[in-house]
Amino acid sequence: MTTLTNKNQIVRIHFLENEKKTELIENGILNKDLDILSIARYKESNKWNMEILVNKDFEQVELNKVLMDTIGYIPKINIKNIENIDWVSESLKNLKPLSVDRFYIYNSYYMNINKPEKINIKIDASNAFGSGHHYSTIGCLESMSFLNKFKKFKNILDIGTGTGILIIAAAKLWKSRCLATDIDPIANDISINNIKINNTSIFTRVLQAKPLNYQMIRSKGQFDLIIINILANSINKIVNDVNILTKRNSYVILSGIKKSQQAKVITKWNKFNFIPLKIFSYGNWVTLILIKN
Repeated sequence: MTTLTNKNQIVRIHFLENEKKTELIENGILNKDLDILSIARYKESNKWNMEILVNKDFEQVELNKVLMDTIGYIPKINIKNIENIDWVSESLKNLKPLSVDRFYIYNSYYMNINKPEKINIKIDASNAFGSGHHYSTIGCLESMSFLNKFKKFKNILDIGTGTGILIIAAAKLWKSRCLATDIDPIANDISINNIKINNTSIFTRVLQAKPLNYQMIRSKGQFDLIIINILANSINKIVNDVNILTKRNSYVILSGIKKSQQAKVITKWNKFNFIPLKIFSYGNWVTLILIKN
């Protein structure tokens, strides 16, 4: 196996590809859950860049396999040692505060900035997904703000909670009973800590469980709002379980869906009487609000 070894802690892997291929590679890396620190793709001078930060002992063969599986070849890769600085602090600086409708998301670096007219949520970058800056998370926050204009929810479930950002937002918005689940024990620990930091423990419980087949989740009865921000293929796999956990006029927020996957998801969920109410679109991502007939 090829291992990246150098005296520094951080290694930068960089290459150029077109937009579609960088998207395929990004999805492949996320699906494989590779041991990376961060991944970014961006357009610069009419060229699409893919930049991946990894630890020094990262096995490049894992990335090579994803590249072969997604685009069929390994592009010319530039590998560079990065100065060993405090990357946590640097990442916090780069993740500037984000205002999404009713919500204001910030991290420790910007903690002295407060928006009293907003619902403030403090989330630091971590190993769990959900700093609030991804389009799929923004879509969920927009969806909750939209629903809050005419609906009060009493029993809320967040599937694949990551950092807990969405269940924290729901708890602050509706001050109702909230349950968060994730199959990743690290994510659960992080979300529990973030829930405490944001003073929503009184409303929120976190369970480590494979979504919906866990007895404790079903013992909570039927939910009037379920938030699901995971990959589209996983979303379609749990539609039957979500159907069991909801009743007529329950709402579901689905995110983590590419525009190209939208029709497939809607078709699948329509079979269980979940009807689209509203669709938010950001870049190549969509967030669906469905209501159960």
